[in-house]
Amino acid sequence: MLPVLNFLPAILGFTIGLIWITHKLGLLKYVKINDKCGIIIPCLVTIALPFIFTYISLNFSFVKELAQLGIFFTIAIAFLNYFSNQKTKRDEEITRQAILALERAFEILTDNGKNIAPPLADRLNWLTTARMLARYEKFKRQLTTELYRTICEEQEEYWRHEFYLLIEEDSLYPLSYFENAQGKPIIQPKSALIIFGFAGWKQGKIDPLKTISTESYLNSLSPSHQDLNDYLSKYPKSIE
Repeated sequence: MLPVLNFLPAILGFTIGLIWITHKLGLLKYVKINDKCGIIIPCLVTIALPFIFTYISLNFSFVKELAQLGIFFTIAIAFLNYFSNQKTKRDEEITRQAILALERAFEILTDNGKNIAPPLADRLNWLTTARMLARYEKFKRQLTTELYRTICEEQEEYWRHEFYLLIEEDSLYPLSYFENAQGKPIIQPKSALIIFGFAGWKQGKIDPLKTISTESYLNSLSPSHQDLNDYLSKYPKSIE
C-alpha cells in the first residue's frame, strides 16, 4: 500500500500534464497550432518530472523531502500554466468579439457601405449601431492581458477614424436629420450621443505620438527630402 501512496503525487502530476498537453495541442477543440515542438517538449517535461522526483524519493532517502517538494512544485507549475493559458485564450476570444462588434457597428450604420454621406436617418440603424459600440466597450473592460488590450486599442483607433470621417461634416447633420417637422425624434438621442461620442477623441486618452522619441525618425530621413527637412527645422518644438 505504501508504494502506491508514494506514487500518488506522480500520478496526479501525470494526469495534470496529460490534460495540459491535450488542451495546448487543441485536441479538446479546434485550435490552430503553429509551433507543436514548443508545446510538446515543456508538456512532456511536466509529465515526466513527477515520476523522476518520485523515483529519487524512493531510492535516495536523504533527498526524500526535497523530492516530494519538487513533485508538488511541478504540479503547481502545471496548474499555473493551465490557468495562464485559459486567461490568454479567453482574452483572445473577447478581442475577436470586440473587433467584430466594431465592424458590425459601421456596417449597420452605413448599410454595408451603401449610404455614407450621410448614412440614412434610420432610427433602427442608429440604435443598433449604438448597441454594438456599447457591447464593444463592455468587451474591452473584460480584457485582462496587456497584449490583447493593446490589440483592442489599435482596432478601436482605426474604427474611431472611420466613424469620424463619416460624421465630420456638420452640414450633413442638420436638426431636420434628427427630428421630423413635428419636432418628434427620428434618431434616438442616446444612440446619436454614443456614436458621435465614439468618433471623437476621448478626454484623458493618451496620445501615443507623445510617447515616441522622434530622434531616430529624424536620422532616417533621406537628404533628398530637402523641403520636408526645411519644414521640420522651422518647428523643432512640435516634433520633440
